[in-house]
Amino acid sequence: MQQMYQCPTCGSPVAFGARFCTKCGTGLNWPTQQTQQTQQTQQPPPSYQQTQYTYQGYEQQAPERKKINPLLIASLALLAIVILVGGTVLAIQGFRQGTSPTTPPTTPTQPSGSGTPAADNAPPTISNVTASATETGAAITWATNEPASSQVNYGITTTYGSVTPLNNNLVTLHTVNLSGLTSGTTYHYKVKSKDKAGNEAVSEDKTFSTSVPPPKAEVQIIEHRLVVEHEPPAGDFTFVRGKVKNTGEVTVASMDVNIWVQYEVEGLEGQPFNMPGSIDLEPAAFQPGEVRDFDVLLQDGAKEDYDISVSVVPR
Repeated sequence: MQQMYQCPTCGSPVAFGARFCTKCGTGLNWPTQQTQQTQQTQQPPPSYQQTQYTYQGYEQQAPERKKINPLLIASLALLAIVILVGGTVLAIQGFRQGTSPTTPPTTPTQPSGSGTPAADNAPPTISNVTASATETGAAITWATNEPASSQVNYGITTTYGSVTPLNNNLVTLHTVNLSGLTSGTTYHYKVKSKDKAGNEAVSEDKTFSTSVPPPKAEVQIIEHRLVVEHEPPAGDFTFVRGKVKNTGEVTVASMDVNIWVQYEVEGLEGQPFNMPGSIDLEPAAFQPGEVRDFDVLLQDGAKEDYDISVSVVPR
């Protein structure tokens, strides 16, 4: 019967004289002298240790397993993370832009055969031209579709005759103020705007009318004099008497016409006096063009050098 021994690596039974373990493949060294002796004497097999075995002075090391460098493992892991994160970012950007992350953005190109932008030959578009007039002025406003200058031609005919100073401030909302106009008059006007490239646009002819002022209430003194009357036994009385005329355009109330006389008295120089007076109160309505008498009673000794004024103050 063939003698069996144990493999020093895995412990599996091996036949004496075998060169390799049939299970783990470990190489076996059997000394020739011992082999022959053993075959002749049928001595018991040699004993083996776990990590190495000794057979009549011979020893065999267990095979070493190859080790993997930890730094290499860390580098490969880091590279994998970078690739994963970069791919995720590109995918998100591509989703937001509606394009594939690997597709570069496109830029508009000039038309073939043209190396520079086309020249601007289009004038501004004028719209919403309006005028807001007063008695002697007007504010002209309009809009343009691009920044442009502001200027207005105006006059009482379609030939205009007047033009405002050119405002080179380029804007899209324009306002030009006119002044020194005649009230109750119709004016023709047109607006002009020029863009940065020098293209000018001109509106069609338009008109506006200045308003008519309200009727004026006006009264003037047409004559006045200092009068001293002797009325014995009461004494002397001094008056300023005269006439006023309604030179206005409306009827005023007689009681609303006020007359004032400022004067000095003999011996009291430097101390002016003011004395009110009124026109005849009847009839109550003081018509345009009508003349009324008035008198103002002064102190005795009033000097003839006096100042007189009249006003209409509605009550």
